[in-house]
Amino acid sequence: MCRYPLRVHGIPELIHDPELNKALSSQSQQSLLVTRVAVTSSYFHCGKALIRSGAWSQDAQQAPIKVSFGAEIANNQGLSGDIIADIDAGVAQRYRTDI
Repeated sequence: MCRYPLRVHGIPELIHDPELNKALSSQSQQSLLVTRVAVTSSYFHCGKALIRSGAWSQDAQQAPIKVSFGAEIANNQGLSGDIIADIDAGVAQRYRTDI
């Protein structure tokens, strides 16, 4: 565990730049987007406070939220509900094979 976590505050920006994406790709996956943060402040935080917070204890964890990408996309694009299951199946397949 890191003894002194670095806290960073700033303004994030998602960037799609082919040269930057290529430079930041891994050996097996090409980067699709890059997150750039304009840092407004940063500081090291006492590690003891982080440990005492119990942030990683099972009791502090929230139940996972089930998100349907199919429902979100269909709703935002005005598509029929028939396509929801197909989109969700496609997302599940991509998680298994491409991530």
